[in-house]
Amino acid sequence: MRFARPMSGYVKSVVSSRFFTVELGVDMMKKVILLLALLVGLGGCTYVKVSPEAEGVRVAAAVGAVKACKKLGSTTVSVVAKVLLERGKNKVASELSALARNQAAKLGGDTVVPVSDVYDGQRKFDIYQCAKS
Repeated sequence: MRFARPMSGYVKSVVSSRFFTVELGVDMMKKVILLLALLVGLGGCTYVKVSPEAEGVRVAAAVGAVKACKKLGSTTVSVVAKVLLERGKNKVASELSALARNQAAKLGGDTVVPVSDVYDGQRKFDIYQCAKS
């Protein structure tokens, strides 16, 4: 990127490559930068809350931990994994677990077990009822 000062005193930015050339005025550059900052900022603001009903739902590490439990079903949950940039893998996995816990509470389950890896913001969980009601 190079900056040029035309005779009129109006500063512009010239972005060029071998395929295109774009000239942006200062006001337009500010708007583009503000829009990009806003989009990147929104990507970090996502948060999935665990519902009050799902507070008691646990996430088991493996199917072996739920051998004595009754399987109620499965759920596939998803979140946005990329907003201009990749979101943190731990953050995405944590949000997917929270969504699975919420689903388990709706089905009357008290335990979820991840049965797939996180891929493109999605993960499959099995839902179990372990406590005797």
